[in-house]
Amino acid sequence: MKKIIAIFISLAALLSGCAVGRDTPAPRDDTLVIAITRDENTLTPYTYVTGTPGLEVMRLVYDSLFTFGIDGGVIPWMVDSYTICAHSRVYTMTLSAGQYWHDGTALTAGDVEFTFEYALTQNRSRWRAIAGQVESIETDGREITITLTDGNPDFLRSGLADMPIIPRHVFENVEDASLFDGPTIGSSLFRLTQYRIGQYYVFEAVEGYFRGEAAVSRINMPIITDPAAVSQALIAGQIAAATRSVPFETLDAFSDADGIEIMSGRGYSPTMLLFNCHRGLLSDPLFRRAIIHAMDIDAMMNTVTLGRATLGSPGFSDMPDVVYLHNSVAAAMIFDQLGLTVRDSDGLRLHDGEPVTFSLLVQSASPNRIRAAELISAYLREVGIGVTVVAMESDTVDAHVWPGFDVSQGHQRDFDMTMWGWSAATRLDPAFIVRLGASDHAVGDLNLGGFVNARFDELSRAYLDTTDAQTRAEFSEAMQQVFAQYAPFVNLWYEDLHFAVNTDDFDGWVFQMGVGVVNRFSFLV
Repeated sequence: MKKIIAIFISLAALLSGCAVGRDTPAPRDDTLVIAITRDENTLTPYTYVTGTPGLEVMRLVYDSLFTFGIDGGVIPWMVDSYTICAHSRVYTMTLSAGQYWHDGTALTAGDVEFTFEYALTQNRSRWRAIAGQVESIETDGREITITLTDGNPDFLRSGLADMPIIPRHVFENVEDASLFDGPTIGSSLFRLTQYRIGQYYVFEAVEGYFRGEAAVSRINMPIITDPAAVSQALIAGQIAAATRSVPFETLDAFSDADGIEIMSGRGYSPTMLLFNCHRGLLSDPLFRRAIIHAMDIDAMMNTVTLGRATLGSPGFSDMPDVVYLHNSVAAAMIFDQLGLTVRDSDGLRLHDGEPVTFSLLVQSASPNRIRAAELISAYLREVGIGVTVVAMESDTVDAHVWPGFDVSQGHQRDFDMTMWGWSAATRLDPAFIVRLGASDHAVGDLNLGGFVNARFDELSRAYLDTTDAQTRAEFSEAMQQVFAQYAPFVNLWYEDLHFAVNTDDFDGWVFQMGVGVVNRFSFLV
C-alpha cells in the first residue's frame, strides 16, 4: 500500500503539466488522493464491474440526461428543459448548449440517439433494459423526443437518470463494447487519463465543463482492496477519502485522527442471502421459508453492523407491515413436514438418505458479509441444515452466480446460496422489483436465482402495462407480497454509510444519499 501511495506522489509531479480536455491550460497544482476499493476495469459504461464503486466512479466521467441529487431525487442534468406527455409515453428535452466530449468533439443530440440504439446491440443488461422500452427517438437540433413503446411514469428515474450517454464517434465501429480498450472518453467533469490494471487510476478535471468548474484539478485513485489498509492510509493522511464506507467496527479508530471527519447517512444497498431456486430442496419455497425462520435476522444485523443498519423488507422495497420472523421451532416443524429426518450421529437432517448440506458463497473482500455468512451457517446448523461458507474473490462469485452477467445463461449458474447485494440506485427505482423476479429474461434481467412464479409474472406485466402511478404502487405491493411468500431471497438489511474524509486536504465533501462522498457534487464548484 505504501508503495502505491509513493507511486502517486511521483505521478502527481510528472503529470502536473499535462493538458487535458478541450483547450485545457496547465491544471492547478491541487491533487486529491482517493482510494478506490477494487479494480473496475476501464470505467466505460460497458466495462465497469460493480455498482459500488464502479458505477458511481464511472459517473465522474460520463453524464446522463438526468441525474440523482444529493437527496436521491431526480434532477435535469444535460438538459435545460423537458416535458412529459401522453400518459408518460413521450419525453421531450432540450439538450443544454456547450457540451463536449473529452477529446474536444461537440456532444450532440445524435449521440443521445446513438446511445439508446447501441445499447440494444450489447449484452450489458442494465442499459439494454432501458433502451428496450424505447419505440423511437427523434432529434431536431438540440431537441430530443423519446417515445416509449408503452407509457412509463418511472422512466425519468429508472431510465433517463441512469443511462450514461456515450460518444457515437468512439463506439459506432465497436462491435463488442465490453472488449473496448481504447481511450475512456466521456463528457462529465473528469477525464480518465491513466489506468494501470490492479494499481491506480488518474482523473484530470476538464476545463470549461458546462455545469461549472472542478474544485480540484486532479484525482489520483490507488486501488486498495484491503479495508484495513484503507483505514490506515486515512489515519496516516496518505489518502483524503475512499470509495468504501468505513467498517463499523473501526469508526472509533478515527476519533483521535487529526483532520478526519466522519460523514454518515442512510445506505440503500441491500445485504441479501440469495437462493438458487433450481437447486435441490432450495427449489421448494416452503423449504426456503423454513431457512428464514431459522435465522434471527435482527440479532445478526446488530452483531455484524453494531446496530448501524436498517432491517430489510421481505418484499425488497417497502412493506412496513411484513417482517421476517425468527422461529426455530416453526423451522423444525416445516423440515419435519418435508420428511427431513434428523440423523442421531451429528444432528444433520437427511433427504433421500443423504445429509442436507449446502455451500454459501461469499466475497472474500467483504468481512461484514463473511461474518453474516458464518452466522447464517450457525443458525441453520442448529436446525439440522449443514452450510459450508466458501469465500471467493468477487469476480469468481459473479461468475458462479451471474455467468456472463446475463440471466439467459442461467443454465450455467453454479451455486446453492450466496451473499449478494445491489447498488443503492436499485433501492430508489420503483420498477426494480420487476427486474428481480420476472421469469422472462428480457424483463427479469436481474433474476439471478431463476425464480419462476406465474402470479409474479402476471403482476409484473400488469405493472408495466399501466401508466397510472397509484395503480403501479398497488401492483408493486402485490409483487412484494409474492416475494415475501415465496422467498427467492432474504433481504437482510441496509447498512448505514460512514465515510472518513480528510478535511485538511479538501473541505468540499458532499454526502449523497445512498452513494457517499465520492460523487460529482463533492467536486463541482
